[in-house]
Amino acid sequence: MFTLYCGLDLSSKDSQVAWANPKAEIVREQRIPLTRDRLQSILASHQGRVLVGCEATTNAFWVHDVLSAVGVEMRVAPPYQLKIISQTCYKTDRIDARKMAMLLAKDMFPSVWVPPIQLRDLRELSRLRAQLVRTRSQWIGRHHSLLHRWGLSTTRKGVEILKDRALPRETGVGTRATDQEILRLVAHLDARIRWTERETKRRIREVPAIRGLIRLLMTIPGVGICTATVLALEVGRIDRFRGFKTFARFCRLTPGVRQSGDMHRNLGLAKDARRDLGWLLTEDAWTARRVDPYFAAQYDRRTRSGIKPCRAIVPVARSLAHAIYLVWKHQTTYQKLFKEKSSRPVG
Repeated sequence: MFTLYCGLDLSSKDSQVAWANPKAEIVREQRIPLTRDRLQSILASHQGRVLVGCEATTNAFWVHDVLSAVGVEMRVAPPYQLKIISQTCYKTDRIDARKMAMLLAKDMFPSVWVPPIQLRDLRELSRLRAQLVRTRSQWIGRHHSLLHRWGLSTTRKGVEILKDRALPRETGVGTRATDQEILRLVAHLDARIRWTERETKRRIREVPAIRGLIRLLMTIPGVGICTATVLALEVGRIDRFRGFKTFARFCRLTPGVRQSGDMHRNLGLAKDARRDLGWLLTEDAWTARRVDPYFAAQYDRRTRSGIKPCRAIVPVARSLAHAIYLVWKHQTTYQKLFKEKSSRPVG
C-alpha cells in the first residue's frame, strides 16, 4: 500500500511536483530543479512507500533509472492516453502534475513498459538506422524529381541510382552539379547505414535472448534481420499484449472506429500507436508479397477488387503482424506454426 502519490511534470531544466494522499487529495506542491541529486533527495526522504508517475517524455527514462536506484517505484504514461483521461480546457505544468498525482491515487494511471538499460542502449543504433534510411529515401526521391523536371526518366529504384552516370550536358551545369551532390549524399548515407547494421549485429551478440528471438522472427516471410532487431528492441515482451488485436493496434495497423446506434464508420489508422513500426511492417509486407504465395494472393485479391495498392498492402501488413505475434508467442518457427493453410494468419 502506497502512502503518497507523486505526479511529475518534466521539462528540460526543472519539474513541477504534486503530492497526493490515498484519498486523491493534493497535500503539497513544489517546483524543483531536474537534477539527479535533487530528485533522489526529495523522493527518497519520505517515510512509507511513494509511487511516482510522469509522461513518457524524452527524459522520462533516465528519471526512472535515477529513482529506481533508490528504491522508488515509478510509472511512465503514454501522453496520448493520459491526455484523453485527463482532458481539460486548461493545461499548465501545475495542472498536469496534479492530474497525474490524482490518477495514481485512484489507480487510473496508464503505464508503458520501461525496457532495461541494455535494450534502450541498443535501440539508439536501430533508431539511427531507421532515420538514415528515411533520409536516404528522401534524397533518392529528390533525384528522381530532378530527372522528371528535365524530361528524363529511369526505371532504377532505391540505391541502384548510384550506378547512374552524369546527366546530359544540355541539362545545364547547375543541374548536373546538384545531381552529383545528391548522389554523393546518397552514397554517404548508404555507407553509414551499412555501418549501423554491422555495429548492431556486433552488439546483439552480447544479448543471447535477443539473438535467439531475432533468428525466430526471421523465419517469417518478408522479415529480415533489421525488422526482427527493431521488433525485439521496441516491443520487448510479447506477453504484455492481451492479444493480436492489441499488438496490431500498437503497431498502428488497425483503423479507428466511430459507432453510434446503427451508424458504424471506420476511421484512419489509430494515432495512439507506433507509427514507425507501422511503416516498417508495411515495407516488409511488400517483400512478403513477392516471396510468399499466401501474402501475394491476399494482396492480389484486394487489388483485383479495385483497391489501390497503397491501401491493399495494409491488410497484408496486418496479416504479417499476426504471424509475428503468433511466432513470438508460441516461440516456434513460421514454417512449423503454419503447416496447414487453414492456420495461416488472417488479414
